[in-house]
Amino acid sequence: MFKKLKRAYSAAPIATLIFAISLVLALGFAGRMVVDAIDGPPPKDTQIEQWMTPKYISRTWKVPPEIMREFLDVQKSDDRRHNLQQIADLRGIAIEDLIAELKSDIDQFIEDRKSKRDRK
Repeated sequence: MFKKLKRAYSAAPIATLIFAISLVLALGFAGRMVVDAIDGPPPKDTQIEQWMTPKYISRTWKVPPEIMREFLDVQKSDDRRHNLQQIADLRGIAIEDLIAELKSDIDQFIEDRKSKRDRK
């Protein structure tokens, strides 16, 4: 197999590199498609709970991660995955207040997104 690759590379190096890059990209996209298919869509009528992480909430409600970080006042540089309870503890507020604030922000974001879509 490696002999065939060496022969192809020696005959057409640029075409072989382009083919290899295309193959890697295709496998990456196919892998991502399989992972998304296995994950499935998020459950309907999910309530925000204290065990959820910002990434989980972001994916479930289709809110961009940078906007979710803004809602929760969380820095991207913080590489630990905090759940809402830990974020509330770090901010010194009750978890119920944080969830209510977050739900309000998400609802407003969804309404803004719908109104922008309707105007187009």
